Amino acid sequence: MARASIAAATSGVAARQTYVQPRPVAAALMVAVFFTFTLSGPLPPKQMGVIPGIAVLLDAMLVRLVLIPTLLRVFGHYTWARQRWLHRLLRDVRFGHA
Repeated sequence: MARASIAAATSGVAARQTYVQPRPVAAALMVAVFFTFTLSGPLPPKQMGVIPGIAVLLDAMLVRLVLIPTLLRVFGHYTWARQRWLHRLLRDVRFGHA
């Protein structure tokens, strides 16, 4: 997301460019794999499948697809602004080979 923000004009454009990538598909695959544990007989493997499956589903749907893009649009340029103490500590940090 930070790379897209550097290349894009606004944080909203960066959010749209970043979430076109297949991350939700990877999360759906993880949820499917976790939920296959529910088909087993004993209770502990079922719990090991349902609880992480719900956690990944909530993370993928609420946090990554709703909350983060909304916060990027609300805060705009200030999303990537650094505090003074952090700017002194990390003088010039670049992402990639730029």
